[in-house]
Amino acid sequence: MKDYSLSYIINNPDIIEDFITTLASTFPNFYYKYNYVHRDAISFYYLGHCPSFARILYAIFNGNVSFYVSESHVITKIGDNFYDIRGYVNDRINLSDYQEYSLEEFSFAEIALDKFEDHSIEIESDLIFLGKVKLNEIILNHNQYLIKKLVITPLFKQKN
Repeated sequence: MKDYSLSYIINNPDIIEDFITTLASTFPNFYYKYNYVHRDAISFYYLGHCPSFARILYAIFNGNVSFYVSESHVITKIGDNFYDIRGYVNDRINLSDYQEYSLEEFSFAEIALDKFEDHSIEIESDLIFLGKVKLNEIILNHNQYLIKKLVITPLFKQKN
């Protein structure tokens, strides 16, 4: 049932948007924790660290993410939609500017596009952990909903 729930999540843009909002709103705390200065997620992940954000989403969603790379930016495809730190970007990008990269190819693209700073790996790890906790909560809630809908409700109707 976990695979079904993950598929449900991946194909639900509202849930993915909520994930990205959670990561973006939590980012300043993690950045400050390591660097002792304030910085917002969009200025960090949209202006130079987009490969890192793509890696975060890839890790959270257990590899169910595709990488799309342009000359200056990385976006991810989750389900049928495209995302970056700003959220859903289908209507903000010209997809013809992007090329799909395999995980191996993406590793090479990262070298050209990513800006590595002190503690960026630690921040990435913290956000992955947070995202995986949130993913597990959503899967648990979805599974409970399915059990209630598919098992408990029909049993209750049979008794009446």
